[in-house]
Amino acid sequence: MYPFHQRIKLFLNLNAPFRKYWVGYLMPVITLMTDFGDRDAYVAIMKGVILTINPQATIVDITHQIDPQNIRQAAYLISDTFQYFPKD
Repeated sequence: MYPFHQRIKLFLNLNAPFRKYWVGYLMPVITLMTDFGDRDAYVAIMKGVILTINPQATIVDITHQIDPQNIRQAAYLISDTFQYFPKD
């Protein structure tokens, strides 16, 4: 199993062929909602990998306090917040 930061990097690299179309061109808004909590470095590692791939990305933390694997709680928060973010 890869360390956490390598797993995030591998996940984000799945879109590597398309990266030339958005890195340096768009300034995407990336929202984060996780069940990671705030007692470790996982969120910071994830943000570091995102910014390494696209330094112009805007990262917005919605929450990292979702109860572990609670899809309904996450869905409620998404439905409550998505309308306030840009569509493009």
